[in-house]
Amino acid sequence: MVRESTELISTTQIEEEPECEEPLHDDVLNPGLVPDDLLNIPGFVGELAQYTLDTAPFPNRVLAVTGALAMMSFLTGRRIVGHTGLASNMYFLALAETGVGKDHPRKINSALAANIETEVADEWISRIQETAGSGQGLEDAVIEKKLILLQNDEFSEVLLRAKDSKDIFQNGYLNMLLKFFGESTGTHSRRLVTKNFPALVHHPHVVLFGTAIPSLFYESITQRLIENGFVSRCLCWDA
Repeated sequence: MVRESTELISTTQIEEEPECEEPLHDDVLNPGLVPDDLLNIPGFVGELAQYTLDTAPFPNRVLAVTGALAMMSFLTGRRIVGHTGLASNMYFLALAETGVGKDHPRKINSALAANIETEVADEWISRIQETAGSGQGLEDAVIEKKLILLQNDEFSEVLLRAKDSKDIFQNGYLNMLLKFFGESTGTHSRRLVTKNFPALVHHPHVVLFGTAIPSLFYESITQRLIENGFVSRCLCWDA
């Protein structure tokens, strides 16, 4: 049984800026695909990834491992912290073309949450969401649930909509993701609202498992997303 605890075991805002139009330097090398031996992870992550592969109509090891890592980050949320002070709230982005089965790892994660334990299954399932829609919606969900797994398909669309400086909801969504990433071992104070929610949440934990088509994802990257640290907070996998 997975029990929730607020105790940790020791073990910027997006500003409007023009898009970067300068080409990449010629000396920037493509590191290539992740070597297969680095995708063979022992323990829970490896077992969940293998189950995802065995049940997938279109097996893809990178997608399976990324989904399993996201689930591990979710299940260990608000429970552990590393010696450097970092928690397990990770942002994963898996890039893959259409028709390779990007939805299957999400389905496996949801199915696993539904079978954690009968009396708490509904609570765990409610913590897995596709998207919060806006920064305010994400904040409300985290204040209520404290622990959230966002399984966002076509995440590039979120980034593309945020390119429009008039879209305050999408910009607010990315701003809130940035805030929660840095507050996972601290305290988040919510905005002033009339809803009957607590004013504070200790150790808010948000995990992102986003998928996108590579060309659309790279099209959506702007200079501000690089400079404000959002891109550097994401682990991007080429699937």
